Amino acid sequence: MPDIPRIQRKIPAPFQRPAINLDGAGHQDTRRDWRTVIAADLHTGDTVPGIGQLVRIERNFDADSDTPWTITVEGLHGTRCTYAGNTTVFAFTASQA
Repeated sequence: MPDIPRIQRKIPAPFQRPAINLDGAGHQDTRRDWRTVIAADLHTGDTVPGIGQLVRIERNFDADSDTPWTITVEGLHGTRCTYAGNTTVFAFTASQA
């Protein structure tokens, strides 16, 4: 009779592969979490509900307005939204609130 199958503690060499980074930017050590942050603290790569993953962020200063600055964010599929700089946004981000 054949031996009873045993559990391997290590993946055999022919089946090993290098680590896969889905982020693409090398942020393996950066812990992201769903947080409420100020719109000015958003970064590319963050995810905002209704917009998706952010690919472009424009920070505009408008001296004539009641709001000192605006943040225009664009998602992966072209969805855009403009926030006042001090608006709080719920996002999947590494920024601290």
